[in-house]
Amino acid sequence: MSKTKTPKHRIEMSCVHFLNKRREVHSFAFTGKASDQAAKRFRDLMKESIERGSNEHLKGTKRNK
Repeated sequence: MSKTKTPKHRIEMSCVHFLNKRREVHSFAFTGKASDQAAKRFRDLMKESIERGSNEHLKGTKRNK
């Protein structure tokens, strides 16, 4: 088994889930250098990925069965 790495930072993004009619908070591991500029870049890239409709940010992740 491989060793588990715990990230030093995380980014939390909140959104409104219109079907559930409530606010949700999603946490993402952040491995880059912690700065306002890096966090904004992460947010903008995530937004672009979601707007395309294909959730590009999920590529390369394993699906839990």
